[in-house]
Amino acid sequence: MFEEATAQELNKSFLDILPKDYSEVSFKKLDSFRQDRELLSHWESIFGMVTIADGEILRYILHNKIPIDRIICHELALRGFDKAREIWLI
Repeated sequence: MFEEATAQELNKSFLDILPKDYSEVSFKKLDSFRQDRELLSHWESIFGMVTIADGEILRYILHNKIPIDRIICHELALRGFDKAREIWLI
């Protein structure tokens, strides 16, 4: 993958070259990500997960403020990723 090769050239792990925080990303920026002809694989995977989800479920998540970040950390902790467990405890 291109992004992994770039990280190797910079002698960094793949995740170290990504921005630390996307919490303030705009709709316009998300649109530009989706329209990018060379969409990075992690964005393609993320958009793919959301795209296939039922619209009612997505609305339920937003309306009830379901803590997706905690669900993800919990899943990662179950898979044995210690860093996820640290994040969960914060």
